[in-house]
Amino acid sequence: MENTRFDFKTFTESDWSAFSGAEPFKDGSDPMIAEVPDSDACIVISGGGIQVLFGNDSYGDLKLRTLPKDFLKAVANLLPVRLDPAALRALGFIVYE
Repeated sequence: MENTRFDFKTFTESDWSAFSGAEPFKDGSDPMIAEVPDSDACIVISGGGIQVLFGNDSYGDLKLRTLPKDFLKAVANLLPVRLDPAALRALGFIVYE
């Protein structure tokens, strides 16, 4: 069994509608999404990298375009469960508020 902090699921049709900027991975597989527990945030991993999106329309973006899905999933699972824009900046994310 995989030891992960977040429960990533493959994009559904409604996820594609909500996160239309997400990109398939180089292997053609769909992006993945996970909810952050006890938060209004979610994490999207896609061919464009890792995004953490907050309910107030702010988000953090870590551009890792050339890395495979399994690597991005592993990196995303290292993120702290308590996330905010300042924490993302400290981790090297570009934050848009």
